[in-house]
Amino acid sequence: VIAQSIHSRIDDDGFEQICLKEIIDHKRSSEADNPQESQTTKGWLMCCAWRDGTSSWIPLTDLKEVNPIETAEYAVSRKLE
Repeated sequence: VIAQSIHSRIDDDGFEQICLKEIIDHKRSSEADNPQESQTTKGWLMCCAWRDGTSSWIPLTDLKEVNPIETAEYAVSRKLE
């Protein structure tokens, strides 16, 4: 069972996939678009808590590709546009 669990977290290229527990915060980086212009996901960072107990800041553009449902639920719950 342990070997199956470890194997299921390793992709075909040998990289470990850490599962998202929840999105806990967000912020704009210096790369964010000017608020006066049309809003995009560029420059936004999401703080993610991982199931292994760690957390890290991930670009929104990357997170929405891998975890689209969780990202949308976070945005709706925080009333982000």
